[in-house]
Amino acid sequence: MLLVDDEYATQFYIKRLLEKQGYEVTVAQDGEEALTKLEQNEYDCVLMDVQMPVLDGVEATKRIRSMEHGARSMEKGDEGIGQDFHESLNSSIPASQNARMPIIALTAYAMTGDKEKFLEAGMDDYIAKPVDKDELLEVIERNMFK
Repeated sequence: MLLVDDEYATQFYIKRLLEKQGYEVTVAQDGEEALTKLEQNEYDCVLMDVQMPVLDGVEATKRIRSMEHGARSMEKGDEGIGQDFHESLNSSIPASQNARMPIIALTAYAMTGDKEKFLEAGMDDYIAKPVDKDELLEVIERNMFK
């Protein structure tokens, strides 16, 4: 699992909580670092903070989904935008990931319309901060095992 959050306290809490449940967790400080880690490794799920420096979670998610689309286009032998984007990145999320990787937003924002904004960006679900252990585990399981 990839945890993307710029706050150390959140990283520590969620990483420890998930490791106690048997998950392997890698941490990225911001969206840019998350993209790099996703190019280098496969993850079953991404927990993505929304508000971060360098590259926020919404924009990072849009780029991840574009990378996934590029990888699937390359697998199918499709020509076009997906392939051009893939080549311009010089790498992508591994093509062996046929299923869409769940991305779950971690956010202090729970305003009207935010959920729709996150889903429109390509996120699959969201959890409000402060994170509740039981809710976190339920949302992860719901999205990873659908």
